Amino acid sequence: MEHNGMNRETSSNGATSAVATVGHSITIRGEITGAEDLVIHGQVEGAIQLPDNTVVIASQGRVRADISALVIRVEGELTGNLIASELIVLHKSSVVRGDVVAPRISIEEGARLKGRIDTEGADMMVNGANKANDHYSHMGA
Repeated sequence: MEHNGMNRETSSNGATSAVATVGHSITIRGEITGAEDLVIHGQVEGAIQLPDNTVVIASQGRVRADISALVIRVEGELTGNLIASELIVLHKSSVVRGDVVAPRISIEEGARLKGRIDTEGADMMVNGANKANDHYSHMGA
């Protein structure tokens, strides 16, 4: 996807979707829910639940939250559990402290992860994000 600067992204097939952005100087505390993709350049503390969308933690992003989404891409720093129904990508600049649950997981050389990896527990995401969050929040990072 290519960000065009107007809170929309254009996919490789030409479709556009709304994108919310947390800017570099922004800090959000609480729960984030919605129906659009999210790119985090700033700081977020709490919970992020976007089950039909993509969440990107950009290289300068700092997140302390559990995240449930369709696709999760981490370039920055995250403390919390990640649960994706499709894919999680940990880029080489990422630092993740928490469990990673998805049917497909990509970890680039240089990425740092302290937590568990589960490619079978992703069915809990499909059957209910709260069930999966409850299960993994009790496991501890």
